[in-house]
Amino acid sequence: MKRTALPKPKPRREDGTFIAYRWLKAHASRFEIYLITGPGYWYVGSTFKTTEQRFKEHLYAARHGRSQTRVAKTMREVGPDEFHVRVLEVGYGDPGDPEQKWMDHYEQEHPARSLNMAAAHRQFSRGRYKETA
Repeated sequence: MKRTALPKPKPRREDGTFIAYRWLKAHASRFEIYLITGPGYWYVGSTFKTTEQRFKEHLYAARHGRSQTRVAKTMREVGPDEFHVRVLEVGYGDPGDPEQKWMDHYEQEHPARSLNMAAAHRQFSRGRYKETA
């Protein structure tokens, strides 16, 4: 007897109507806001991956000279092993506002130590970012 896969249940609202999959994917994307700290420096970032995966990418870029961002340059100067990461917030949807909130928070406490190059001005579209000028 051949087995067939059962169809995936479609997401429903409380009133029983279906939620469009594209809308659900774009607005239910899980994100993490993270803080990288080093001796005298801080950086706030966001990712749709895990914070650990994204931190490994930062470390790889710093160790192999693949990036010219402030984070990578500072990691190369100070030493990548001197930097640590922690999760600040986990949420769903567009991480732009929460990321900016955390950037503003750390900017007030330690403005000269920021490795962030600019504010979190990004356009969230279809579960992905598009850089805006």
